[in-house]
Amino acid sequence: MFKKLSGLSHDEIRLDVDSSGNPTEEDLLIATGVLLLQMAGSDSDYAAEEVKAIFAIMKNEFNILDNDVKHFLGQANQLRNDKARIDEFVQVINTHFSTKQRIRVLAMLWRVILADGKVDKFETNFAIKMKFSLMLTDQEAEQARQLALQKMV
Repeated sequence: MFKKLSGLSHDEIRLDVDSSGNPTEEDLLIATGVLLLQMAGSDSDYAAEEVKAIFAIMKNEFNILDNDVKHFLGQANQLRNDKARIDEFVQVINTHFSTKQRIRVLAMLWRVILADGKVDKFETNFAIKMKFSLMLTDQEAEQARQLALQKMV
């Protein structure tokens, strides 16, 4: 298992570029932000630790400045209220990110789940739904969870 995870280290899998190596577009940043915020709110409780985790994840994974994180998360927060569009945001991610990058996105979602030290059924159910939506296998989903547990995202 750990040999498989070594191929997913942060140095090799970058989210500041898409699967073609082009800089990540704003739509992709916002789509990812929507999913992260949706995960944090899936249990109807925005824990401060979850919000801090989302901010740090966006900053580190996409290599953007604090003001840019605030900008993208502000837009994502407005858009996440339209639940019917979640599939649209997932499609943006699926179109532009490779499988390894989508594993990393699911790992980011798991990192948000784990941030407050509580994992409830709503969060787990959302993670399972995202596994299918991001077109990941059970093994890839487990890799994502392990990345989050090991704080590699």
